[in-house]
Amino acid sequence: MEQCMQISEIVALICSVATKGSALSIGLTSRQFLEPALDSVWQTIDSFEPLIKCLPTDIWARRMVPSPNPGITNTIVTLRRELRPDDLRRYLTFYAPRIRSFGLKIFAGMHILSIESLLALQVATDYQLGALAPRLKKLAWCADDVLGRDFSSQLPAFMSLFLSSEISWIKFDSDIGHYPLDAALMRRAFKHLPHLKALTGTEFGRLPTSIFTSFSWSHLERLSLHEMSEDDLRHAMTLPSLRKLAAINSRTIPVSDRSKALARRISTAFPSLREVVFVTFHDDITSLIGIMQNLPASSLIECLISSGASASHPPVSECKALFQAIRDKCSPLAMKKLRLIDGLPCGRDALRHGGTSDSNDNNPRTTQHEAVDISLLYSLKRLENVKLGFPGGVLPNPDVLSRIAVHWPNLRELDILSTCFHANPLTPPCVDHNHVTALLQALPSLRTLCLQFDSTGLVGDEPVPKSASKLQVFIVGDSPITSPSKVARFITTQCPLLQKLDILQYKTTPLLTPFGERWQVVSALWGKEKASRD
Repeated sequence: MEQCMQISEIVALICSVATKGSALSIGLTSRQFLEPALDSVWQTIDSFEPLIKCLPTDIWARRMVPSPNPGITNTIVTLRRELRPDDLRRYLTFYAPRIRSFGLKIFAGMHILSIESLLALQVATDYQLGALAPRLKKLAWCADDVLGRDFSSQLPAFMSLFLSSEISWIKFDSDIGHYPLDAALMRRAFKHLPHLKALTGTEFGRLPTSIFTSFSWSHLERLSLHEMSEDDLRHAMTLPSLRKLAAINSRTIPVSDRSKALARRISTAFPSLREVVFVTFHDDITSLIGIMQNLPASSLIECLISSGASASHPPVSECKALFQAIRDKCSPLAMKKLRLIDGLPCGRDALRHGGTSDSNDNNPRTTQHEAVDISLLYSLKRLENVKLGFPGGVLPNPDVLSRIAVHWPNLRELDILSTCFHANPLTPPCVDHNHVTALLQALPSLRTLCLQFDSTGLVGDEPVPKSASKLQVFIVGDSPITSPSKVARFITTQCPLLQKLDILQYKTTPLLTPFGERWQVVSALWGKEKASRD
């Protein structure tokens, strides 16, 4: 062990997974550990505190000011004397070159440098771009109103202190066009980042079309835009290195009926595109067909299309058109991941969303939804990760499960639960425990299964499978059940490596359904059995 600790790469690896406090403690134990420990401590910075503490203490004065949030105060760090270049020498020499990621975590009550202090830092560094982090790789652009509009509107002007020429990733979490100064500064920043590889807008991040379409983005590989316009899309189509495109809540791109014009446009579009993420919160999933039309044929290896709209759901006939578009745009020999979700997802994700897409229905058990036919997707032979969530679900029958096993033999994750907890209350599952066993045997690589099945036929002495399944996560939806003990025995026998058994319920509903209560008992019995084996 002592010899291993003489290897700098091993020490650096240990420090990289340690907390900052632990990494610092490691660095203080030996001089040879100090450099990798400091690299780890300074790699990611999310406040001005480290800078403040590195400068002479006689520079700073602190004053408390009311926060825009009632009942909270902010600490503004101001100058007590002139800030000179010599004051920054220690920080710039020993610490600034270690920073790789910077993004202020803005919150009410925090310590923040005053505008005067930030301007003094610019003067002391001779207005050099990226002076405070010359080797920065990732920058989260900050323009948050939580500290007040006057301050927030001026803060982006000083982000140039961190605008290293080595930046390859920028994230913005605000509407860049909201403040004119912010837009001008962002435009200037992009001029100094010709090798940018990733541009990401968060939930509230907006990049004006006039800025996005002004640059060629020759090296951009990952792009995520909210409210993407048709002009944005047309410009993105020309980016030579773009591998992943995410369009969140985009404006509806009209479906083109001019096949020749469309063919000419997409013949050279997205030459490097391999992954897409299209999400809409206002329209149903078929509203994304227009944007799919603009993708090159047989290019994608990963595709996620999702709608959070719950007011209405598309008819199955329109879903067929979407499936056709997906089949045409995805590579049948390379496609690995496909996720189509219409409505808030059920299963594990439903708990995080606090309900399901039917949370507004007065009586979800009386709602009937039509199941979808997924046969158009069988041509994607190399799929490993599949999630197909629709209000009516896929409604699998033995034939569908058999076809899935035949056409997608490499599956590691299969989720075909409905996005409505009670998708077809009057129609029980067409598959039972025997079909689940057959599916697990036919898909040896399967690790996650989300499937509703009829467990009422279990007798308690089902045979042990020929080969143990490697399933680790099993989500059963509102599966019919009569005997929790028999089901627990079945799951323990069939899935000896299972790590998680999920019970589905409305999180906002105080009482579980009868099936849900029984599955809760199954989970407890299975958990005890698992604990005894572990």
